[in-house]
Amino acid sequence: DRDALDRRWPWTRQVEDVDAALDAWREHARPVRAGRRVVLAPAWLPVPDPNDGDVVVPLDPGRAFGSGSHPATRLAVAALEPRVAAGTSLLDVGCGSGVLAVVALRLGADRAVAVDVDPAAVAATRDNAARNGVLDRLTVDDRPLAEVAGRFDLVVANIGLGTLRALAADLVARVAAGGWLVLSGLLADQADGLVAELAPLTEEARLVEDGWVAPVLRRPPATTRG
Repeated sequence: DRDALDRRWPWTRQVEDVDAALDAWREHARPVRAGRRVVLAPAWLPVPDPNDGDVVVPLDPGRAFGSGSHPATRLAVAALEPRVAAGTSLLDVGCGSGVLAVVALRLGADRAVAVDVDPAAVAATRDNAARNGVLDRLTVDDRPLAEVAGRFDLVVANIGLGTLRALAADLVARVAAGGWLVLSGLLADQADGLVAELAPLTEEARLVEDGWVAPVLRRPPATTRG
């Protein structure tokens, strides 16, 4: 009985402009460098003049994660950059805004599959791929990782410890012989325990920034019999 409550306890209700609150960060967004030559640029700002060899990637994350402002995203890009080559196939698990899949395709990957359970992430990834002219080489949808078929030269997942641990077996299963698994969204004290769960992949490198880490693991190449 609200009337009875009003007589005993005064109360107020505040209604906020939710969209404005969610978008407030945009006015502070700036281009950021990730790796040696990738520049992640807010799509609503003028495109920055690139240095020789730079790859400028315009992005609008919408309501999804992945503007490039977080160290975990920059670490993942830096780990991907030297491992992408012509003909590379990539799987981006928990793709958010699609930044990692789009970057890989802009760097020359042959094809990419991006999956995320959030419909806003699927929409943002598709939009960013179109914005960068790589949509024709990208498959993006909301399939669970367990339903993704095949193996990939590069698998990347920037989604935090709990989800990475839950998906560990499926992540390992998607890495081709001689392929790479890049993990991000991890704090420095979380990586060792997770890496130990990812056999037969072995850690080849670990990138660090501001207390965040990105382990890079590899599956041994296939052996041939003479």
